[in-house]
Amino acid sequence: MVKNLFVLFLVVFFLSCEKKPVTPQEMILGNWSVVNKDSVMPWERDIRGFEFLADSTCDYKVGFWDWHKYQEERNRAIKNKQSLDDKILNYLGTKTKYKITKDSLKIFNLTEKIWELYQIKKFNKDTLIVKRDTIVSTFTKKKYDIGMSPDFDAVVFSSSLCYGSCPANDLVISKTGEVLYKGSYHVLNEGWYTAKIPLTEFEKIQRRFKEADYMGLKNDYYTMVTDSQQISVSFIKDGKIIKTISDYADSAPNEFIWAYTPLMYLGQKLDLKSKENKKYLDNDFFHSSFVTVDEQKGMNLTQSEVFYLVTLLMDAKNVDVRFDEKYLLRYDNNYIKEVKTDGRYYKLYLKNGKTEIKDIGFNYITDNKLSEKIEIIKR
Repeated sequence: MVKNLFVLFLVVFFLSCEKKPVTPQEMILGNWSVVNKDSVMPWERDIRGFEFLADSTCDYKVGFWDWHKYQEERNRAIKNKQSLDDKILNYLGTKTKYKITKDSLKIFNLTEKIWELYQIKKFNKDTLIVKRDTIVSTFTKKKYDIGMSPDFDAVVFSSSLCYGSCPANDLVISKTGEVLYKGSYHVLNEGWYTAKIPLTEFEKIQRRFKEADYMGLKNDYYTMVTDSQQISVSFIKDGKIIKTISDYADSAPNEFIWAYTPLMYLGQKLDLKSKENKKYLDNDFFHSSFVTVDEQKGMNLTQSEVFYLVTLLMDAKNVDVRFDEKYLLRYDNNYIKEVKTDGRYYKLYLKNGKTEIKDIGFNYITDNKLSEKIEIIKR
């Protein structure tokens, strides 16, 4: 009797220990990225990615735009022979809903306001192959070791114009949630503004760049095409630039594009407060270079590097010191004739004949390791 009970106990025990089959709802959870064919040109590649959460929420990494409203306003402007410069493409964000069954995945398209059907052709713990219409796409499950990437105190984002509706804007977001924003073209608000985001929002921004392994990326990504948008992102730690990445024509790795795209449209959802700034430092395009005074050597700066420098100059103290005017900072606007600097002190020669010397508190060239970019100017 005791022996029979013991055997029955063992049977029940081992049956209870058997692994239950993993359901599609469980297996879909996590991050997925599309697998591109090697033959696809960079500007034609698919950059889709998803993060599926247990509450039926989907983070559609590339996001959605209100293309219908934009096209209607654009067509109306063309019909009335009006300028297209003020037409804004509204960003709808990345968060949407999804449904999954054994043989289909549905994702709600915020642009079209419909459920998009993806027929599941193959699905296991690390591969998802789906068919939409006639297109078959393969996704692979991604695992990110974000502990390998260092924290940053602030991120500087800059975007240029393109042949189209690309927003041109610049912003600095700090870990305290403070935002300094400059809108230039194809944006809801032009000019200088301040705003505040929740600390949890900054943590999301930081996590996305860490998932992209931002410190391990190249400094420059580009494709040989014209009329595309130039993006530059600088990462700040203890007031210094620890990394700058430039991306032209969406040529960077998918995760990096996913990380910076929401920043490009952040100004559309911020509660912006107008900010007064020194007009003689303002500009529509933050492009510049350091050139030695003999004009034999120089270095180009990315838009985000210039924008960060300008924000430092705007807050810098005016001082009366002598210094080695080693470099010319080429910064063109309606107020400045030229700027001479040693990296820390900046002497502004204004077109009205006045001069100012500003101290940013550290050497922007050497402390940010920008001197590594210096090269002989080719004639």
